[in-house]
Amino acid sequence: MLNFVADTNQQEAFKNHIIDYRSIPPPAIAHFNTRDEAYAWLNSLSQPPSGGKILIGDEYFNIWYSREEGFRELWRNDIAELFLDDSSSKHLPPVAASFNTREEALEWLTSHPASPMLLVTIAGERYHAVYHKNLNRHTLHSLSRLREEREKRKAEQEQQENAESEPSEE
Repeated sequence: MLNFVADTNQQEAFKNHIIDYRSIPPPAIAHFNTRDEAYAWLNSLSQPPSGGKILIGDEYFNIWYSREEGFRELWRNDIAELFLDDSSSKHLPPVAASFNTREEALEWLTSHPASPMLLVTIAGERYHAVYHKNLNRHTLHSLSRLREEREKRKAEQEQQENAESEPSEE
């Protein structure tokens, strides 16, 4: 892992992560608008990183590359749920600004001094606004959508556990 950190010039981000991993954004090494763009990038590299996080839109994804097998893969990472955990376990910070549209929020964030993470509202809904300094990019994470995704995943997991615990009739 330390080789990956050094190879991708993430030493400062790693140091900050160790100091307080919840007060800084999850480190991402690249950003893409679509999954197809991300796969094209991953497949175009002769020696991709063996692991790490990327952003596709505002979503975090893990990348994986096995040199031995030549296997490359992307899968969604639920690390953004840390924002939800933080909002549940402690008082939310005050809302930094409110906007009618996502575009207004991104415009303000781009022109506003960069804060690693802050809370904004868009059309009355709360979002964590996250600044990825190495990518010079803001992402917006809807707290209500994160809650919905977590509940859906919990229900699916419970359903799977119930199905596994039911005796099979043979």
